[in-house]
Amino acid sequence: MLGSSIWLTGKIETGFLPKLDEGTIVLDYYSPSGTSLEETDALLQKVEKIILEHPDVDSYSRRLGLRMAFRTLPANYGDYLIQLKTTRKQSTEDVIDQLRKKIEANVPVLKVGFGQRIADLLGDLMNTAAPIEVKIFGDDQQRLEQLADQVGKSMAKVDGVVDIENGLVNAGPSIVFLPDQKKLLQNGLSIRDFQEQLSTIVNGITLGVNMMNVNISPQQSSLGGLQVGEIQEGEQMLKIRMRYNNFKDTNIDEVMKQPLFMKDGTVKPLSLFCSYKIIPG
Repeated sequence: MLGSSIWLTGKIETGFLPKLDEGTIVLDYYSPSGTSLEETDALLQKVEKIILEHPDVDSYSRRLGLRMAFRTLPANYGDYLIQLKTTRKQSTEDVIDQLRKKIEANVPVLKVGFGQRIADLLGDLMNTAAPIEVKIFGDDQQRLEQLADQVGKSMAKVDGVVDIENGLVNAGPSIVFLPDQKKLLQNGLSIRDFQEQLSTIVNGITLGVNMMNVNISPQQSSLGGLQVGEIQEGEQMLKIRMRYNNFKDTNIDEVMKQPLFMKDGTVKPLSLFCSYKIIPG
């Protein structure tokens, strides 16, 4: 017994989580920054064909805009939970390797990462993105980006290391509005008035905004931009947002024509009070 114990000491796994074959796969993904919900969905439909074509896959579910931890994410982030057949001939790791190669070959613009469910949930609880992390600290952003790229290339050469992310997340394109403070003051509007009315034009208003601080005239409330209540769908309460144009019809030229409401109830176009510039990302 003593000899057996000594021999077994070198055979037992010493990691926090032993290697398991759960029969479930978590596939995290994201498309390039700024990609719309519809464009990401089109990419994922190609991924789903690859998943369903695999003979060992039984079923799957997909989330877009959130993940298993149910934290809200941008419209280009999400995950899959893939259930394998109990009668499969291959291990979970073998199936992961096959899916990874096929997805990277057919949908290269999509960044993917694979894992199993228990390890993924523990990673979320411990706020650890992956089993191996290399953190680089400094105050020179350009140098940090260079080092992150170098470290990523070095790690890619290590046998057994896959799904490498260098941690650099590019910002998507954005529009910056530049208010003319002189014209705002001449018309009795503060920067806050301008910001709140611009937000109403672009986004509408939903539950949670302090309506006591929002300067909205009867004319504006009839046009839209107000949160008018909630409706229950299943177990969820959905907010109803009133807007005076559809998201799909919103473009910068139309936004600049929208009215700003003065203290006396008159209206003037947004373009009179600001200019804008487009940042590509």
